[in-house]
Amino acid sequence: MGRKKNRQPVTNHATQAKFEAVRATPKFRRWLKPALITVMVCLPALLAYSDSFHAGFTQDNEFIILGNPALRAATSANVGEILEHTYWWPTTTEVGVYRPITTLSYLLNYSVFGNQEDPFGYHVVNLLLHCMNVVLVYLLAKRFIPTNWLPELIAMAWAVHPVTTESVTNIVGRADLLAGAAILGGFLLYLRSKESSGWGRIGYLSSLCAVTVVGVFSKENAVAILGVVILYEFIFLKDKKDLRNAAWGCLAIVVPIALLLYQRERLIKTFHSQPPSFLDNPLFGAGFIQAKLTAIAVMGRYVWRLIWPTSLSSDYSYDQIPLASGSLRDWISWGAIAAILAAAVFLYKRNRTAFFFVTFAFVVFIPTSNLLFNIGTIMAERFLYLPAIALTVCLALLIRALSERVGKSVLAPIAMALILGAWGIRTYIRNKDWRDGLNLASASVKTSPQSYKTHTVLAYQLFNSGQSKSNIDASLAESEEAMAILKDVPDERNEIGTYFNADSEYRAKGELSEEANKSGPDFMTQSAATHAYQRELEILIHALRINKKAGETQEALDPSVATPELQYIREMSRHLYYQLAQTFLKLGKTDEGYRTALYIRALYPKDPRASLLVSEAAASGGRKDDAAVALVAGLLITEDKSLLSPLNSFYRNGLDPRGCAFINTAGGPVLNNACEPIHSEICEAYSDVIQIMRWDLKPEVAGQTKSIAIRQFGCAEQSLEQGRKIQEFP
Repeated sequence: MGRKKNRQPVTNHATQAKFEAVRATPKFRRWLKPALITVMVCLPALLAYSDSFHAGFTQDNEFIILGNPALRAATSANVGEILEHTYWWPTTTEVGVYRPITTLSYLLNYSVFGNQEDPFGYHVVNLLLHCMNVVLVYLLAKRFIPTNWLPELIAMAWAVHPVTTESVTNIVGRADLLAGAAILGGFLLYLRSKESSGWGRIGYLSSLCAVTVVGVFSKENAVAILGVVILYEFIFLKDKKDLRNAAWGCLAIVVPIALLLYQRERLIKTFHSQPPSFLDNPLFGAGFIQAKLTAIAVMGRYVWRLIWPTSLSSDYSYDQIPLASGSLRDWISWGAIAAILAAAVFLYKRNRTAFFFVTFAFVVFIPTSNLLFNIGTIMAERFLYLPAIALTVCLALLIRALSERVGKSVLAPIAMALILGAWGIRTYIRNKDWRDGLNLASASVKTSPQSYKTHTVLAYQLFNSGQSKSNIDASLAESEEAMAILKDVPDERNEIGTYFNADSEYRAKGELSEEANKSGPDFMTQSAATHAYQRELEILIHALRINKKAGETQEALDPSVATPELQYIREMSRHLYYQLAQTFLKLGKTDEGYRTALYIRALYPKDPRASLLVSEAAASGGRKDDAAVALVAGLLITEDKSLLSPLNSFYRNGLDPRGCAFINTAGGPVLNNACEPIHSEICEAYSDVIQIMRWDLKPEVAGQTKSIAIRQFGCAEQSLEQGRKIQEFP
């Protein structure tokens, strides 16, 4: 027999491929099911929010994103600016809100992804974050409710609940999305740490710590994760081992919270954080008991928004929600909250899962409830982002229980599907309100007609959408509605924005009427102009009172520091006084206009516009000599050569019959003191300058100015004491 040869097996590539495919199938199947579930639970959200990509930079987005120069480039310097400032910097003053992770995510969109001022990319990120949270809700529901179809429907229904729109479609709602992800993801990591040991547990706890850092530095209410962990252990604690695990979990959470509190406190002390606004949260004007009763009544409104989300608003400012007074509505709200508490007690013994989710809603809501402390707003639908999970879970459990009782289990998924569809359609429609500022403001006025801010914002949007007469009339109607709501608010609690906008609108109305009158004199158009300027005058006087009170409040916070807020108030005061003087002149009240202009010049002597205004006011009253003196005084104070041209016009039109007012030099024309009209006006101007210096509490400068006038210009000492009196007005 011959020796057998070793034969190599013949490779059949088709057979080999089939073998590899079969071998990979179990692994593939392990990933296929989670992938399909992820797509399934996220699909309703993608459909319901498909119109959100058309929404622009509405409301706070314009200030926080478009107004932040630190987002323009992804540099270490800009990252440092973000880490060292509070959330609203630099478009407004520093406030006690510190969310650097959220702001860094805007930097990612603006500079890294290149979205800049295109909102589409920002909405993509928001929707992806929301979908991630939908998956987390599914995982959480599956741990507590191990039923094949229920966790999926819970996640899908929550994904499209209409109250989540403000967090998803509003770009700056990203803070809520990130904080929500941290609470949900952190809690799931904590549960996994309890089921692990050794390095596995250390890994989960480290991840919990990292996720908490992201959460609390995205939005402050992410601190609620600590309460969720404690709540879970209170309900489901089994033995002392669980207590040790809970202690390690709490430690992993407390460290980031302590870091947040330290950094926030440091920045508040550094930048003198501003106090909250009474108009945003009227609870700051209520007593302790009334404030807490109102907060509980507001919770009743929140519950109704969760159950029946047909009427949604982006704003609930003063006076949309009145303070609690024992009205029927208050009692209904208090009764609803009492009923929920009673139901929670009932559920504690009978359904721990339902009890956990009801109390979970309270724990994640409590930081924004105004119960522990007053926050920046009295009510906002974005605060329901996580509490809506509890409603969805309890609703699903109730529907399942009822369907099982009647022996028709198939009814439960059908009922949940109907609810999902109804909520999804409402969310899709709600997204259209966020399309642009005008749409959102119009929708908000309908649902929050007693909020001064909704009318103010709508007035602003109408005014800036076109300068036609119809737009201005509609804008003025909204501003008047806002001012009517604010009429009983004391000046120290009021804010100037509404009045500032109304001033601009009435000024435009008057100018449009004047322009129409030029094409053909008409009593009606002239009367409309006069009425517009008269109303503007009333608004300006009110605005100046409010601004003065705001300045006093700021100076009281720290008299030694000129805060950005105080600088803004002073600049606003300058603008309002200029407008006031010009409005007096428009109405033919030249004496009041002249006195106001003198006061403005005393406030801002280095501003050449102030001297021009005094000159204009004097000329309007027929006092050409005083008009020329005002310009000369402006030259003495500011040395601004632009004042020479209008001054020369006065001299050419009769004040200098000899034509000797100016001497041409290499440096340009200068006033000729040897010319008699000029000499007297220089001395008169110096007397005004001396009065201004004394009024500004600068006696030494006034004395030096007086010496120069006597020595260099030969002014009589007695004449220098006759400067025009400065009177504050109003």
